Amino acid sequence: MSSRKDHFLITGSTGFVGTHVCDILNETGQRYSTISHSNLLKPDHKVRELIEKSDAIIYLAGLAHRMDLQGDKHASLYTQANVVAPGLVAHIARKAGLRRFVYVSTVKVHGETSGSSGFKAGDPMNPSGVYAESKSRGELALASELHGSSTELIVVRPPLVYGAGVRGNLLRLMNLIRKGWPLPFGGCHGIRSLISASNLAAFLIHLASCSPLKLASGLLAVDSSIARNHSYYAFLPSDLDVSTSDLLGRIIELMGSKSKLIKVPSLLFRPTPFYSRMVASLRVDSSTARGTGWKNRVTPDEGLKDMVTSFLAHESP
Repeated sequence: MSSRKDHFLITGSTGFVGTHVCDILNETGQRYSTISHSNLLKPDHKVRELIEKSDAIIYLAGLAHRMDLQGDKHASLYTQANVVAPGLVAHIARKAGLRRFVYVSTVKVHGETSGSSGFKAGDPMNPSGVYAESKSRGELALASELHGSSTELIVVRPPLVYGAGVRGNLLRLMNLIRKGWPLPFGGCHGIRSLISASNLAAFLIHLASCSPLKLASGLLAVDSSIARNHSYYAFLPSDLDVSTSDLLGRIIELMGSKSKLIKVPSLLFRPTPFYSRMVASLRVDSSTARGTGWKNRVTPDEGLKDMVTSFLAHESP
């Protein structure tokens, strides 16, 4: 981290990862401000003042992947949240001379499956679905907006995030595990990269404040019709590579649940997007992220234990 006290601006501060970012900033005594989602599409003078007094933005706001918001009819919702809103904030940041803009994207801009080798930041974008497409367009729009300015753009493309307060599919699976239901994922041996919310939060803060020299490993030149020859930094962080069956087995053990993992031939399942994600491999190469000097704040075992402990304490049976 830099020696001086930076002032950070956090969007999406009440979300899953955002709460972890704010917890760390509070713990370490770092200065920061927050902006609510409702102010991002129509930034007023207060938003402009917050941006102008900040050194870096950690942009976590946006519309996350939701199974009930799929298909082209929902594309405009994702575009407004993940392309238009960050672009408006970046425009103000550019004019204010903000030092750094850290944008949280998703590994899904590269695709839904990686095969046995992990995705690298320089791999081609191959987004599938309106969520991933909006995130890839958001990256390119930011690269275009900030090109030639004094504001450094850093994009983080995390894989599945776990930890205290987790939502989405992991929360649904933990609910089933608590009820002791058998789960048909015993044969899901594809390897998936994950990162704990605590480690991801620490990485985002690290990127927002570290020296430019430490970012060199993530420099990415973009060549597309939207952002031709614009450069920015991109990183794919992870702290755990594990199969779905092994991950669920660890959660079952931590919960002390009677759930069993059953090996069921995949031919007996409809090829739903959810089941495909459980079976396929989706790995990332986090070597460039580690090359910045970033280290884990918690171990994977600690992150999984925190996730289960928080779930049992706060989620109603």
